[in-house]
Amino acid sequence: MPCGTLVIPTGIGQSAPAAPASLNPLIDPSLVSAQIRMLLYRPLVWIGQDDGFDHARSLADKIESLNSNTVFRVTLKPFLWSDGQPVTADDVVFSLELIRKLGAMFAYADQGGVPGWINSVRAVDPTHVEFTLKQPVNPDWFILNGLSVIYPLPRHAWGNPDRDTLWWHQNDPAYFHVVDGPFLLQDFRLDRYAAFVPNPLYGGQKSKLRRLVVNFLEGESPLRAAQGGELDMAQVNLALWDRVRKTPGFSFIMLKQAFGFRSLIFNLRNNQVAFLRDARVRQALTDAADQTAMIRLVYLGHSAESRAPVPVDDPAFTADAAHAPVRDDPTLAARLLDEAGWRMGPAGIRVKDGTPLSFTAMVPAEGQDRIQEMQILQRNLQDVGVEMKLRTLSLDQVVDTLQQAGGTDWQAGLLGWTFAGLPDAAGFFHTNGAANFGGYSNPTMDRLVDNVQTKPGADSVSAFVAYAAEQQPWNFLPEGQFALMVADGVQGVADFASPQGFWSPEYLHLTGKRACAGDPK
Repeated sequence: MPCGTLVIPTGIGQSAPAAPASLNPLIDPSLVSAQIRMLLYRPLVWIGQDDGFDHARSLADKIESLNSNTVFRVTLKPFLWSDGQPVTADDVVFSLELIRKLGAMFAYADQGGVPGWINSVRAVDPTHVEFTLKQPVNPDWFILNGLSVIYPLPRHAWGNPDRDTLWWHQNDPAYFHVVDGPFLLQDFRLDRYAAFVPNPLYGGQKSKLRRLVVNFLEGESPLRAAQGGELDMAQVNLALWDRVRKTPGFSFIMLKQAFGFRSLIFNLRNNQVAFLRDARVRQALTDAADQTAMIRLVYLGHSAESRAPVPVDDPAFTADAAHAPVRDDPTLAARLLDEAGWRMGPAGIRVKDGTPLSFTAMVPAEGQDRIQEMQILQRNLQDVGVEMKLRTLSLDQVVDTLQQAGGTDWQAGLLGWTFAGLPDAAGFFHTNGAANFGGYSNPTMDRLVDNVQTKPGADSVSAFVAYAAEQQPWNFLPEGQFALMVADGVQGVADFASPQGFWSPEYLHLTGKRACAGDPK
């Protein structure tokens, strides 16, 4: 029998707390939104701790690649919607219909080829659905990157909504009362909290909690809230790790490194910083960065050097980046800048054709580690004659600025990224990528990204990673592990948070003084 109430903030495993922007699994790609709505809806493919197909948490029971990797047949598990109706292949077809209606508003537009590479989708029978693609693909790429962003939705409950209806009801709790995930939405207060109760008809692991409350905690300190008894979990800034880890009533856990990377994004459309279009300059910025100091001072050793758009703790990817001609080497940085024609000026800033080697970087104010890391980079760049000014903004302001299509009024901005599946980074570095905020365009990069998507095997991924590390389209920087304080009696954390930031609170339970009668002690 489920019992006990657990209160946690958004962002655990990835970021500072924030309010979700949308309850609709097709709208808004932000991680805090995904963490909330994945409690209500299951994707066809759940990406597991090892970045592979997690059968236990997926709605797909089996996936077959047919006709030379142009047709994919998905067998659904016998799940039920919370109103007792079966989840069917037609619900998958319905989801694709809605995705096409949304167009560019779809949260994961063209990730894994959804929907642009899909020629047709049909319900073979209630438990089998077939995707026919426009061309052969790398099956791992389509399964992990594509099928993972498709959430079957209840046609019988939603009817035939148009694009405007989907948009205006994206935070209407009444719209999301029929679900197939482990929880039901009991209460929702925009910008405050969401409360959940177990879904008794969920076809997977049943929750042992009676109630789960997710506090959005915007503008408040998770640490103080946990110490004050308001939260059962909170992420701890590593700078405070030694000071708070002896707090009575809590245990402390170091979570796995996030499956992603942190990057300084360059706006190559901005003529004021046209020098960033030169790969030698971008390489020099990376060479000048003392990542060892960042890891030691900001993350207390709980991080690793980052040279490419891949997770730093996965040797399958980092080995390819290790051969790139970038490293912690300010002497090499100075030589590259000399070769590019930048000469040291009288003020200690390099100059070329009367233009100083100077730019301004936006830094999200949330998370002291981001600011500290950028301050170290600022000093590193100054040592080789590059001026980087820092402009602190809220995370929302940074994202909004970057997302202005074709915007040229910014020069650089710092963001962290989390992803699941194969690291093709198509959205970032392909000429037509949806998140190619700075306008990076390189035909070789386009070809290598295309190869990851179409050619089976590991070689295409290796070639892309090596080239991205060499070109440094963005400046890749370390991102630390997350320290988590957990109230005594809370168990199952290892199965709760994944490196991709996905949540599975149905695996959490209470023991000891917080256990219910009959619960494990």
